[in-house]
Amino acid sequence: MNEIIYCENLKKVYKSKSGAIEALKNITVKVFKGEFIGLIGPNGAGKTTFIKIITGLLLPTQYSKLTVMGFNPVDNDNEFKKKIGLVLDTSQLYFNLTAYENLEFFCRLYGMKNYREKIYDILKKVGLFDRRHQLVGEFSNGMKQRLNIARALVTNAELLILDEPTNGLDPVAVGEIHELLNEINSNGMTIIMTTHNMNEVEELCNRVILINNGEIVAEGSPNKLKESITPNIYKIMINEDLKLFKEKLEKIGVKKYIVRKEEGKNKVIIFEENEKVLELAKYEEFEKHSIKLEDVFLYYVERVGNGKY
Repeated sequence: MNEIIYCENLKKVYKSKSGAIEALKNITVKVFKGEFIGLIGPNGAGKTTFIKIITGLLLPTQYSKLTVMGFNPVDNDNEFKKKIGLVLDTSQLYFNLTAYENLEFFCRLYGMKNYREKIYDILKKVGLFDRRHQLVGEFSNGMKQRLNIARALVTNAELLILDEPTNGLDPVAVGEIHELLNEINSNGMTIIMTTHNMNEVEELCNRVILINNGEIVAEGSPNKLKESITPNIYKIMINEDLKLFKEKLEKIGVKKYIVRKEEGKNKVIIFEENEKVLELAKYEEFEKHSIKLEDVFLYYVERVGNGKY
């Protein structure tokens, strides 16, 4: 497979009055042509910093190797910029222009010529050809986001990067964006998407990269990540003293769990198969279910098994 992105020992340090902050800690990762990557992690994990560096918007502090489609983003090459489609939010659009005029503006900005048919093709692909002469300010949020994706693709981009593309959209609009992204990816486009919606990642992405505290803590397909932990997890709502309940878990050999507050109660999530866990089924709110990607997220972000319970 062809490497679209290869970074090795990528590091970014921000300096502040309170001291140095390591946003990225020697990250090494490869992205291959045609992949649909879900880049996930809690707020402040380093996702945005990573995206800004690979798109040339931010200089890294240090790296051993950094290539994106054969270019080094640090060089800020114009040809490199044309190959990346970056979708941040709809503020990148001009609401007082029509859909066609928006795309025409970006074509001219990148020095493209004979772009009329290209714009028509892109508008047809995103389902907005019939609205090409309508002001963008009159569009729904879903239509604006589809046009935003069209704007990112109109320069013949080979890599599409989206930051929470369905945030704030209604279910119908979300479905339309998902369908569009699936079609684009099936035609060979490499996509990297950040999102906090784990269901979205499971539906769209063939590989997940989970960043926490500036480090890649998990990587693989959604199914591979789930299988690497446990097939099933247990969720128990308890009213009794938490310390006493933890002692019970210790007695039956349960080590991998976290405690979260929910509706004023302690919710214990157990991440391991242990027959003795069934002894806890006497609790009124005891659930066993197949592990989901959102559970994987909690497992790694809360450092289950590494002393944080």
